[in-house]
Amino acid sequence: MPEYGKAGATVRIISLLVIIFFLIFGVGSLLFRLLGLPILENPVFNWMTRPFAISASPASSTSNGGDLLEQERLSQLQVHLEQREFEVKQREEQMHQLQEDLKAREDILIAQEQELQDRAEILSIRMQSFDNLDNNLLANAQYLNGMPPAQAVAILEKIEDDQILIDHLRAADRFAASKGQASLSSVWISMMNPARAGRIVSKMATP
Repeated sequence: MPEYGKAGATVRIISLLVIIFFLIFGVGSLLFRLLGLPILENPVFNWMTRPFAISASPASSTSNGGDLLEQERLSQLQVHLEQREFEVKQREEQMHQLQEDLKAREDILIAQEQELQDRAEILSIRMQSFDNLDNNLLANAQYLNGMPPAQAVAILEKIEDDQILIDHLRAADRFAASKGQASLSSVWISMMNPARAGRIVSKMATP
């Protein structure tokens, strides 16, 4: 009986040592795998840690699936942001083009307004010139009416331009009419050179 008891104790000790051995190496191998450290390729280690690896696989798969969903969401968000950025850029370009068109139209309107002002000034100057010319013609007509006809004809014949001469004769008619007097223009024409007198009469008859 004592020998049998010793043998049983020895077996139990050996069994405990074996269990402890497997536990140590199994837990160590598992820690190495979890920490990502290299471990020895051993069928025993692989067999001992296989259940843990299998049980960890679904969690890893779930994690990878979540990462893929997150990447897909971020990718769609990136596409949406790029589309919005493109639309904003297009609107900015349209607004810039509209501003340029409005500026061009404004420049055209300013140029047209300036042109109208210039024309108005030119017309005003011409009107003043006409008024001055008319006043000068009336003053000359009054001066000519106050001198002898021969002297007046001598002055009129020095005017080389027929139109200016006609303007003086018509001014003399207007001056005489304003004074209720007979015009001397016909007398002056009759005393001029016949050729030029005929030409002046013909031009005065033409409207």
